Amino acid sequence: MKKSILTLIAVMPLLALGQAYNSPSTSSGLPPIVTILFGFGICLVVFLVLREVMMWYWKINKIIETQEKIIKVLEEQQAFNQERSMKLDKHHQYMENNIYSIKDHLIKGSTDTL
Repeated sequence: MKKSILTLIAVMPLLALGQAYNSPSTSSGLPPIVTILFGFGICLVVFLVLREVMMWYWKINKIIETQEKIIKVLEEQQAFNQERSMKLDKHHQYMENNIYSIKDHLIKGSTDTL
């Protein structure tokens, strides 16, 4: 007895909605394509609103903003490191040239004294 009552309660909405189909063009006076486009428009608006709510709830906007700041800082560090590397290369070249010139001077100077 309980199963049949529960089944009847579960099937009742299907029976209520199982009436004869009434085309949208006769009930609203609009062509079906306009009704379909209007329905898609409503779905799009609901989707965009829910998307913003989800992005706010999961803090996705803040995460993206933070990642953009991190990228900016990393780019600044990379530029600084490249500049520093170039300066160190120039300094290394200068020191190498000076070492060889000092070495040559010492070698020439030691032969002059002999």
